[in-house]
Amino acid sequence: MTDQPTRHPLGLPPGSVRSILAVMITGLFAILLLQPASETVYMPAFLYPLLSLLLVYVVAHGKSIAPAGERPPLHLPHGTVPFLVTIGLIAAVAWKYVNDHDTLLARLQPTSAQLQQWPELLAALFGGFLFGRILRRGPWNHTPMYQDLLAWVSLICMLGLGIETLAVVFIHPTLPEGLDMHKLEAFLTAAVSLYFGARS
Repeated sequence: MTDQPTRHPLGLPPGSVRSILAVMITGLFAILLLQPASETVYMPAFLYPLLSLLLVYVVAHGKSIAPAGERPPLHLPHGTVPFLVTIGLIAAVAWKYVNDHDTLLARLQPTSAQLQQWPELLAALFGGFLFGRILRRGPWNHTPMYQDLLAWVSLICMLGLGIETLAVVFIHPTLPEGLDMHKLEAFLTAAVSLYFGARS
C-alpha cells in the first residue's frame, strides 16, 4: 500500500498556518503593549507561553517549515515571516521603552492573579506540545482523517486568537470587573501548542 500524499492544513504551503498564528500572537502582544498609558489594558498571562512557541517557530524554520521541494509559507520568500515576527517584537518593545518606560514595565509585569495561572498554562503548553509531537510520530501521520483534524485544530486556534484579541482590546476595558478568560486562554495555549508540536 502506498503512502497517502501529505495534504497540508487548509491547502496552504507547509508552515503557512504556523506563520499566521505567529503573526496573530505577535500582533496581539504588540497591540496591547503599544496602547497609550491612559488605556486600561492588561497583558494576558497566556501570551508569555505562546511567545515561547515563537522561538520554536523561528528555530524550526528551514527544517520542518518549507522542506526541499515545497512552496514557502504563504508563498512569501523563505524566512520572511520569522524575520517580520522577530523585528516586530523587538520594535514594539524598543518603541515603548523609549517613549513610555514606566508603562512598559507595568504592562510586562504579571499580576499576582496571573501568576496563579502559570501552573495551568505551563501544563497546557508542555502537555499540548508533547501530545502534538506524539501524534506526529504515529502511523496515521499521512492519513486524510489526521490531516483534516490538524486543519480543524488550526482553524480553532486562529478563531480563538481572534476572539481573544477582540475581547481583550475592545470588551474587557468597558466592563467594571473585566472578563474571565482564563479557561479560554488555557485551552488556546494547549491547542496552539498541540498544533506547533504536531507540525514542528
